[in-house]
Formats: sequence, structure tokens, C-alpha cells
Amino acid sequence: MIGVNAGTGAGSLIGNIGFTSVFGLNYSGSTLYGFTSGGQTITINTTTGLGTFFATNGLNTFGADGVGGVPEPGTLALLGIGLLGLGFARRRKSA
Repeated sequence: MIGVNAGTGAGSLIGNIGFTSVFGLNYSGSTLYGFTSGGQTITINTTTGLGTFFATNGLNTFGADGVGGVPEPGTLALLGIGLLGLGFARRRKSA
């Protein structure tokens, strides 16, 4: 685990988390949680960097690299306009 100085942006090694493929880091209260690709929720000590098993969540997360692409709103709008254009062209041709 690496700590980052917010003022300078410099990073320093805090410690080994003890788990691989940890995603979805989230603070709740004063506890840092993470999810592993094996469907585990872990707590992470921000002083030592050590991760501790917390619960099995069954989510089997894969992180941002393993998730399929999400279409941009502009792409969806362009697709919608194209479909409307095809509909109007067909209607005009029929009339």
C-alpha cells in the first residue's frame, strides 16, 4: 500500500496489504474497505497497510480493467438520432 502526500503528491510505501487484486477502496467512518477479485471484503489499516479479511461478499469484482466499456452519452445520442433519421426516411418513402 502506498500513501500519497496531498500537498506534494509524493508517494511512500506504507506496507504490504497481504491480498492481491484489491479494488473498490472506500472509506466508511474511519475504516478503509476494499474488495478482492475472489469476492472478499477486507479492512485496511492505513497506518501499517495490512489488510484483514472482513467478510465474503460474493461480488467477485474485477476492477475497472475487467469491466466492459460503458457507452458515452454522446454516442447514445448519436445512435438515437441515426435511428430517428432512418425511421423518418422510411416513413417518407412509404408516403
